[in-house]
Amino acid sequence: MPALEAVLTLGVRFGPRVAVTAAVVEQRLPGTAEAVTTWGPRWLPLLAGPAGARVLRLLVEQREPHGGQSGRLTPWLLAAGEDGLALVERFGPDALALVLATDAPPADARLLGELLMLPGPSAVLHRLITGYGLPPAHWARAAALLARGEPEGRVLLRLWGRSRVR
Repeated sequence: MPALEAVLTLGVRFGPRVAVTAAVVEQRLPGTAEAVTTWGPRWLPLLAGPAGARVLRLLVEQREPHGGQSGRLTPWLLAAGEDGLALVERFGPDALALVLATDAPPADARLLGELLMLPGPSAVLHRLITGYGLPPAHWARAAALLARGEPEGRVLLRLWGRSRVR
């Protein structure tokens, strides 16, 4: 009966149209109504479509660590589209934690994935790239310095002093 409770909750929170749509999708894709109670009705078109099972799996996996931030994450993920879903699929909760830490625009989804593959604090590296224009050729070196505990200002000075990047 959790599905029925979720559908009723959706009806109260978002109205009968959302509840009916969720109930219909729930018949084909169990767990939909409960996911929509956490992540919101904007996910219903994707859940009803051909990628519904994939999207549902990702939403269920991220409910515990990030469902409380669904108001911030849902618009970002929907705007990031396939790149955002691929990011979460590959890096899980770390991806969404980085989105929250950086307030990166959805267009940065691929960049965030590259940063999560480097050592060091990805949020700081993102700030160096977007705030100071750190060129891609220096990302790995900056990440290594940050991973060793170098402060971000010193990392910039070391990189700019060595290569005269400005």
